[in-house]
Amino acid sequence: MDTNVTELRPASLSNRAKARAKNAAEWAAAKAKLSKATAAPAPTPAPPAEPPPEPTPALPAPAAVEPTTHAEAPKTVCPILQRILCWKRPFESKAELEFMTWLHGEIKLRGGEAQVRTRGNVVVEIKRSDAKKCGTLFSCHTDTVHHSSAEPQQKLVYDADFGHIFLDKNAPNPGSCLGADDGAGVWLMLEMIAAKVPGTYVFHRGEERGGVGAHAMVVASADWLRTFDLAIAFDRAGTGDVITHQGGLRCASDKFGTALAAALNTAGGFKYTLSTGGTFTDTKVYARLISECTNISVGYMNQHGQDETLDYTHLVALRDAVLKIDWDSLPADRDPAKEESMPSNYPYVPGAYKGWEGFDRGPWKGYNPAHDDLDRYPSKPASKKGKKGKSAPPPQQRQLELELAPEDEFANMHVDDIVALIEDDPATIAALIVDLASEVKALRAKVEYMKGALK
Repeated sequence: MDTNVTELRPASLSNRAKARAKNAAEWAAAKAKLSKATAAPAPTPAPPAEPPPEPTPALPAPAAVEPTTHAEAPKTVCPILQRILCWKRPFESKAELEFMTWLHGEIKLRGGEAQVRTRGNVVVEIKRSDAKKCGTLFSCHTDTVHHSSAEPQQKLVYDADFGHIFLDKNAPNPGSCLGADDGAGVWLMLEMIAAKVPGTYVFHRGEERGGVGAHAMVVASADWLRTFDLAIAFDRAGTGDVITHQGGLRCASDKFGTALAAALNTAGGFKYTLSTGGTFTDTKVYARLISECTNISVGYMNQHGQDETLDYTHLVALRDAVLKIDWDSLPADRDPAKEESMPSNYPYVPGAYKGWEGFDRGPWKGYNPAHDDLDRYPSKPASKKGKKGKSAPPPQQRQLELELAPEDEFANMHVDDIVALIEDDPATIAALIVDLASEVKALRAKVEYMKGALK
């Protein structure tokens, strides 16, 4: 393991045990002192008591309480997971670019072939034994909500008695979160690739900024996405949710969710159930293209803050379970062309994402995650002509053309034509400008990284 990666240390229970013993002793002393102070005067001696009855036979000891986890906590943590969680990875930071380089190497070591798609999303395909493509897309995201990666490494603590991983908040320069959202999903998918579980694996970028990578995939590869029946994300908090709704909209059928929960529970002894309380992950963006789009709990809690934890015992058991499931056997029952919202009394309110990283500023300011890119670029009548008399194509067609090569398209256009496009469809042009700015930022980060590597 890289020497720059901090090893996790088991948390000792000895200090806690001593503290409990000391508290118990102090409480007993205080109780005795209080009893002595409030004791009533000694009563008049009573007549001799009758001989005590025969002692009642001792009751059998109560049965041991069944543990809350279905397996013993692992004594140590996988070094690869340690490496992932020690890495602060804000979107498009130098640290995230270095992480993506490392990820490519780990995929190759496991026999996978990493394909780089639009916005840097990484796709790995593992075919079935009969060489046919599996109809399941697995999803995770590589970025975290760390505020800064100036100090790219952070220290962790592992409690081997309870099987939980924590952020070491007492270390110098502690991170702003553990990053198990979604480092746990990244590790799980690497394990599945190593085990040759058939499927297409998408490591999304920019999920914490509103699904930047997923939205780019919809624009660039909608037909390819339609070839899948299932899209399964490993990016849900807790240990028991199979999500059927995200942001108040149905993205998976109850028939599929029930079958998936049953498969997980049978394979791993879990208690997964259906949940309509999903908020947002990348598979939400694909709900208009893929029949069943869900999210599965992977064991992290209190995400997006320093109190974030990861139930490593659950994650390891989940890994063992997903390797056993026949994913192609799960039913695809939902029609992605039909939109179904939650009942009117559902507590989801548009704008509930306010304050989340990326949803209250920049290109995603005012963005409603209940809608996807297919809603953002509706068809419109042909636009008005520019000053040069050139008629612009319909917005949706124009957006797709510009997405192929925006810098070339802009370079070949007269300024008046660009102004006409902005007047006709400012949202599309604004999104393209943001994309270009992000690409420039990413290129600058790569240049700085290469300069450092060459020193």
